[in-house]
Amino acid sequence: MPIIGQFKIDHVLFPQIASGHQRYMAYSKAQLTERTALGNDTDRKDFFYHLLEARDPETGLGFQTPELWGESNLL
Repeated sequence: MPIIGQFKIDHVLFPQIASGHQRYMAYSKAQLTERTALGNDTDRKDFFYHLLEARDPETGLGFQTPELWGESNLL
């Protein structure tokens, strides 16, 4: 479906769905920003706590923002 996104055909064929998707993505990004701003200096032990604590065993690096956003949308 890359051509649909590339040419925004979905906005023509399915305007309500495309609009809802855009609203959801904006909401999701706002929630990600709000939660990551809290960091792990909180008593909340939600799934974001664990995502922020996770480290790659080989590099020791944590998730980057796009990865966190993807994981949170999946969950």
